[in-house]
Amino acid sequence: MDNIDVQYAEAHGITVKNTPKASSNSVAELALAHMLSCARFISIAGHTMREDRWEKKAYGAGIEIAGKTLGVIGYGRIGQALGAKAQALGMTVLAYDIFKVPGLECDTMHYVEMDELLANSDFISLHTPSVDSKPFVNVETIAKMKDGVIILNLR
Repeated sequence: MDNIDVQYAEAHGITVKNTPKASSNSVAELALAHMLSCARFISIAGHTMREDRWEKKAYGAGIEIAGKTLGVIGYGRIGQALGAKAQALGMTVLAYDIFKVPGLECDTMHYVEMDELLANSDFISLHTPSVDSKPFVNVETIAKMKDGVIILNLR
């Protein structure tokens, strides 16, 4: 609803509906697909192959996600769905959210403060609405992140 002028739409007879639960799993799957694509260079490999270039050695730096840490900023419906999928693939999940859901923490999922999430995550997935016009990822937040972190923006 952040990108729709609801008052304008309603004034012009356009019905706007919010179905927050309908796409939670789909967005989580999309985030996971992007994570795997980045980790294994799938997109760029497909692109170079279509150009008749096979650059297998260039993708040797690809990583397995099992054993890695996923930081999820915004652990609502989508963040929780992504976290469950990541845990099933052998990842540890660090979650930051102002609302902590009781009973979710376990050996592979921990609520942490933002700085700990930024410092310890191999992947960071953003799932929070924008609350102002300032970008979340900036010089200060990048300075707190691991080198080589992969950032997914699904907000």
